[in-house]
Amino acid sequence: MPSPRRLVFTPLALATWVDLVDGWQAAEPNPVDAKLGWVTLATNLPFEDVSLRLAEAARAHDTDLMRACDPAGATPPIDPQILGLFRNGAARRQLVAGMALGSEAPLRFHLAETGKGACTLSYQQPSATFFASTAGGDETLRLMFAELDRLFAEIADKATKS
Repeated sequence: MPSPRRLVFTPLALATWVDLVDGWQAAEPNPVDAKLGWVTLATNLPFEDVSLRLAEAARAHDTDLMRACDPAGATPPIDPQILGLFRNGAARRQLVAGMALGSEAPLRFHLAETGKGACTLSYQQPSATFFASTAGGDETLRLMFAELDRLFAEIADKATKS
């Protein structure tokens, strides 16, 4: 039996990735992004508050929030954050529908400071993320995508509204 493959970052690759993440700043909403299914919510709430509220909102919706870009679970949270939202039942349904859908789990939120003591929370609507994999799909898939779109909108709304 072959041994599992390991993802190895060379020091140069890791330094380049950290530089890219470190230099990234929240941008103003872009009309092209909206056409691709991206939602960007600007808020006057501080970054740390939105980060905590996002975690609380995810728990309230019976989902797991995983920090994909938060060095060593730093406290206070470090800007920017890429957070994966995972709901086990939805992930199983995605895998049953097709491997291409299952490989998209977890779907992601992007949280970044704007440099004005506030931040933006962005995400691509799940229906837009999955559309390319399914070319629209059947009615069952469209219902699942609509359910996930509502879930993301509700969690984002709870995290960003003052």
